[in-house]
Amino acid sequence: MMAIDHATVRLTFGDDLFLRRHRGVGTPIVNQFVWRLDHVVPTAALVRLRDELARGALSRRADRPRVPGARGRWSRAPHAPALDVEPTVLQECDVVDWLRSNHTAPLHPGRGDSWRLASARLSDGGSLLSLIVDHAVADGGAMVDAVERAASGRAPLTLPDRDGTWGTLRADLQDAARQVRAVVRWGATSALRQRGGATSPAGATPAPPPTGRPRPRAGWSPPSWRSAARPTWRLQRRGTAGPSTPGSSR
Repeated sequence: MMAIDHATVRLTFGDDLFLRRHRGVGTPIVNQFVWRLDHVVPTAALVRLRDELARGALSRRADRPRVPGARGRWSRAPHAPALDVEPTVLQECDVVDWLRSNHTAPLHPGRGDSWRLASARLSDGGSLLSLIVDHAVADGGAMVDAVERAASGRAPLTLPDRDGTWGTLRADLQDAARQVRAVVRWGATSALRQRGGATSPAGATPAPPPTGRPRPRAGWSPPSWRSAARPTWRLQRRGTAGPSTPGSSR
């Protein structure tokens, strides 16, 4: 197994944003992978795939911090999800409805219910596989990596178990202090920008932000099209005498 770096165990801003969609209006975002196979996958193979996925990074739980101000953390889920095998054989007209029903299966990373694997047999002799993962847990790239590791036998990425020791409390205190320092720095920088820069001389006009375009040299002014010389065209009617030049013929 390959342990995930402890620096990445903390919930990021995006993680927290997607987790909050499980509360309030209750509109979580779920990713779904679908495989349509021309044969029936044996139940033993499905169980083995489920078990390998459960060893990896998809099986995680979002734990609340023990100290206010600290970020939450990911830990290893305490249980593997049940394998959902459809008991009836699906007709072609039932495929889309079955996939939709699996996509709306309840998931909740706060309880460790972060993904689900389902299978169904088809009337033409094939089968369907559906893997859904809460978007707070993994995006498409992370899902591909987890499936590839589970199917190929590569070492899975693992998370630490939930820890309630004093070490976790100390880590939460340190993370809360870092978050407070970051907020203070942000507030001080925003205040300086609103005042136009505290280090500028009194009465000085703050420099405009860069635009990415070269500035014109001093004393330069754009040309005026009204004052620009216009070309004059001299028309000569056929058969009229124009100015004669040596060697010219009429």
